[in-house]
Amino acid sequence: MRLLMVSLLVLIATVAAVLFAQQDSGHIMIAYRDWTIESSLVLFVIGLLILFLALYYVLRFWSGIRSLPQNMRRWRRQRRDAKVRNSYLRGMAALAEGQWPAAEKWLIKEVRHSDTPALHYLAAAQAAEGQGSKVRRDSYLRAAAEHDDKAQVAVGLAQATYYLEHHQPKEARSVLGHLHLARPKQAVVLEKLMEASIALQDWEGLLELIPDLERRNVIRSGKAEELQCRAYRGLFAQAGLQRDKERLRQLWERAPRGVRRNEDALFDYVRTMASVDPHSGLQLDALLAEAIHRRWNDALVYAYGLIPSDPGSLPAQLGRAERWLKHHGDNAILLLTVGRLCIRNELWGKGRSYLEASLAIEPLAETYRELGFLLEKLNNKGAALDCYRKALTLVPDKSFTPLGSQAPLLLPLLPAQMR
Repeated sequence: MRLLMVSLLVLIATVAAVLFAQQDSGHIMIAYRDWTIESSLVLFVIGLLILFLALYYVLRFWSGIRSLPQNMRRWRRQRRDAKVRNSYLRGMAALAEGQWPAAEKWLIKEVRHSDTPALHYLAAAQAAEGQGSKVRRDSYLRAAAEHDDKAQVAVGLAQATYYLEHHQPKEARSVLGHLHLARPKQAVVLEKLMEASIALQDWEGLLELIPDLERRNVIRSGKAEELQCRAYRGLFAQAGLQRDKERLRQLWERAPRGVRRNEDALFDYVRTMASVDPHSGLQLDALLAEAIHRRWNDALVYAYGLIPSDPGSLPAQLGRAERWLKHHGDNAILLLTVGRLCIRNELWGKGRSYLEASLAIEPLAETYRELGFLLEKLNNKGAALDCYRKALTLVPDKSFTPLGSQAPLLLPLLPAQMR
């Protein structure tokens, strides 16, 4: 197109020059030593133009020949880049569609020519993982790390994610620990560390992470309190397994206010402490009474009837529970709790009436079990057996042993609405 335009301009200029020459051809003479050149002005100008154009195109042709190797290299590079780009895009499309073998093939095909091989290897590792090949997956991850030092975090995160998916939290935390040391402000690393700590039930480690998780906006304040409660509940359970009542008390005392006011955390603490320390009744009584006064909670009322108490404090405990009946007289859980406290105070008739009232509102396996125990104490074994039978119909695939001389501190079965 450009050559056509230049030719057209030359043609127009030539025509203009011829028309001008018809009016005044002009004359020019060039003498050098014995040589003399004479010509009309128009013909001389046309000659100069032709000579200029000839020199211009000769120089361009020569420049083209000299730059031919460079142009060939550029063309080959562009063609290679196009092939790399096409291969990567096809691989990623196959990866998104779950076509793991095809994805791996396309992602690796042109990786040696890619300027970003780490991206190819990371995606190929995902494709190998999809096929269940841990050997190829780890090989690709190592290759990604070797080809690009800046991909260390991405490689580590991918590796940790695979470990977590395969229920290997210990290995995942090891990888993430190194990443956290190198990049302490990396939010994604902190989030994965949180997942690994939860999977490992490393509750102390989780508590140490929570301030950083909040600071880096990985979690919000509400989620932070939820994680704290989860961590402390886990720590309560661990201390209970070790029968370490001092550890339990220390955990409760150091717990933040949000955890101490959380009803689930309080329930777990009371349940665990009651099973570990038979002399903790006064402390647990005060904690439960305060929490129930603050906000009614059936699970805490249920636990109130099961905490260990000294004989001298049983009447006061029963009196407090009976006062709650003024506002919650139709609550089946409260009636069960009051019935239990009556049994522990050896008020057999009163306890029976409370338990039967609870069953009239909502028949629960726990209530039938307690009533069966009471009827055994009254030597009414036939009615007691009938209560145990009814409890079994409410809790399939469970068997009960008669309670004998006393009820356990905490029963393994909770009413259905509190699970």
